[in-house]
Amino acid sequence: MMKRCFAAIALVLSASIGAAQQVSVPSGLDIALYDVILEPANQTARFRFLAPQIGIEKGATFTDVVPDLQYLCDKIVVPGLAENGWTDGDVVISLSASEVEFGVASPEVVQYFQPFSIQAGACMWEDF
Repeated sequence: MMKRCFAAIALVLSASIGAAQQVSVPSGLDIALYDVILEPANQTARFRFLAPQIGIEKGATFTDVVPDLQYLCDKIVVPGLAENGWTDGDVVISLSASEVEFGVASPEVVQYFQPFSIQAGACMWEDF
C-alpha cells in the first residue's frame, strides 16, 4: 500500500528547502520537490523532483545530475526521513522535466531515476 505524505515530509523539509520546496543543488539547476510517496510495506520512499532543464536540447544529461542526485539523498531526503522515524530502507529519487502522474508512462517527458539504500544513516548508490 502506498501512502502519500507529501505534506508531512514537505513540512519537515521546508526548513531545509524553503516554502516553495526549491532545492539548491551542486549543478545549479532549478529543482523543486513536488511529490513524496512512501511505501511502508516494502520500506521504499520515492522523492519526485521537478527539474525543467533536464533533457532539453543541450540540457542537463544524467551524467550532469549525478552529483545532484547524491546531494538530494544525503542532504535532503535522509534527514527528512529520519525526522519522521524512517532510518533504513530504499529511496528512489526522480528528476522530471515536467510533473507527471505517478505510474503513468509519459515518454514525451525526460525523467531520470536513481535508487539508493539507506545504510547507517547514509545514502548508498544502487543499481536497478
